[in-house]
Amino acid sequence: RNGAKPLVLLSYSEAFFSYLKLSLMLGLVAALPWVTFEMWKFIAAGLFDKERRAVRPFLPVAFLLMASGVTFAYTVLIPVGLSFLGGYGDPELLQATFTLKEYLSLVFTLILGMGIVFQLPLVMIFLTRSGLMEINTFRENRKYAIIGAVLLGAMLTPPDVVTQMLMAGPLVILYELGIIACEMTAPKPRENEFERGQEESL
Repeated sequence: RNGAKPLVLLSYSEAFFSYLKLSLMLGLVAALPWVTFEMWKFIAAGLFDKERRAVRPFLPVAFLLMASGVTFAYTVLIPVGLSFLGGYGDPELLQATFTLKEYLSLVFTLILGMGIVFQLPLVMIFLTRSGLMEINTFRENRKYAIIGAVLLGAMLTPPDVVTQMLMAGPLVILYELGIIACEMTAPKPRENEFERGQEESL
């Protein structure tokens, strides 16, 4: 970026291993659709046809949410968070120098963290459809969800309020969207009665 300071190398091998790590991460991201498809074939072999049909529509949604989280981290969270952290302090008293290893490690953590965090609506749908949680439970525990979002943002981001809130804010929004998605995908009472009738007949 324009005006950005060059990164510092503290060892001869740091640049080589940093680029190797970057290549491995990009390769993993590029191969993720194929890896997920192979994992799905392995899991689907032990599922009934009804269970396969129920899970299959959520696979594209998972990819979309993952891509959204990575995009948000790369375009918003990383530029704003690193600019805040890098510009913190009096430049006349402090001279900031950043290593390539630390920079890539922080970027990978933020990108991977946001990609996982954006899967929250799917997790909530799975919990409600499997009967482990009820939609009213999510509604009644909003305040705890907000506290958990802030704590998770504090664990996955550097120790500053800006990046912490940039991660906690979307997490709270995703929690609310997850409640709406649970309501939209919840089985109707007639469907439940029909399934119960089939189970009793068997």
